[in-house]
Amino acid sequence: MSITALDIQQQGFEHSLRGYDVEQVDVFLERVAQEVDALVTENEQLKEQLEAASSQPQTEGAEERIAAAEAQAQAAVEQARAIAAQAQAAEEELAAAKAAVADLQAKLAEKGSMDLTISNAFISAQKAADAMLAEAKSSADNLREEARAEGERIYRESEAKARDFIREALLEKQRIIDETAALSNSCESFRAQYRALLEHFSTEADRMFTDTNPPVISEATIQASLPSAGSAPAPQEDTAAQLEDELIEDID
Repeated sequence: MSITALDIQQQGFEHSLRGYDVEQVDVFLERVAQEVDALVTENEQLKEQLEAASSQPQTEGAEERIAAAEAQAQAAVEQARAIAAQAQAAEEELAAAKAAVADLQAKLAEKGSMDLTISNAFISAQKAADAMLAEAKSSADNLREEARAEGERIYRESEAKARDFIREALLEKQRIIDETAALSNSCESFRAQYRALLEHFSTEADRMFTDTNPPVISEATIQASLPSAGSAPAPQEDTAAQLEDELIEDID
């Protein structure tokens, strides 16, 4: 099927990314159409001249002119075919360019999808890392707060126990001091009674040796003169001071 100038002028192409320049293609096709139209017109004129020459009587050089006209017509046809072939090649190049652009667009779309997948994966990983970091920070804050509260509780309990121990120690110290004072008083009383008894016995002995009729001293009188059996022996004088020093050392 031959290509006419009208076919070339009406030929359209789809627009695609990074394809041939549309304006340049249109200009080229317009030039091709004009050339083909001119060649077709010239071919028609030559055919008409050939027919007119064939219908006229033979004159000198008519065959040469006919041959020349046929040669020109053949050349015009060949040139038109060449131009049509160029137009066809240009169309094939455009089709190939469109296919290449479509393939490139598909690859770009695939790469864009892959980039989007990677980007989404990175965003998800970043969100997961942020969540883990926030959770770890929250856990650390909670542990720190629990440790602080536990430390304060232990400190308060230790302080309260220390105060109770000191209070009990001071009470025990006072009790020991009071008992020591009571023992000291008992000891002094026992000593006084013992001295009085010795003096009484000494006086009675002197009187017995000097008196011809000494009085009889009954056992009951002697028992009454002795101090009670439950009286404790006198403690050492430095017992209270020694206990107080030991208590202070324990507290320190």
